[in-house]
Amino acid sequence: MRLLCREWSEKLVKYKVDFKGEIGERVMFSGIRAWYSPEDLLNKKFIFVVNMEKKKMGEEFSEGMMIMADSKDRPVVIPVPDEIEVGTMVR
Repeated sequence: MRLLCREWSEKLVKYKVDFKGEIGERVMFSGIRAWYSPEDLLNKKFIFVVNMEKKKMGEEFSEGMMIMADSKDRPVVIPVPDEIEVGTMVR
């Protein structure tokens, strides 16, 4: 996963995720910059939803979303164990 902070937003983190195979690489945004830096997410695996319409986020489009848990204080990212291969479907 490659991550970038968007200069035009104090809330969004932009990331490019390579899902391998048919899906390939997708660009996504999450409004989590207040709680997570890009370094907190780099080189970790997460669950994403990719079968949804693109959504305009500032000047660009998000092509999916990361699944997170809601807590009363902040969104909580849910890492996936290393033994799960990139591109594995979650049901």
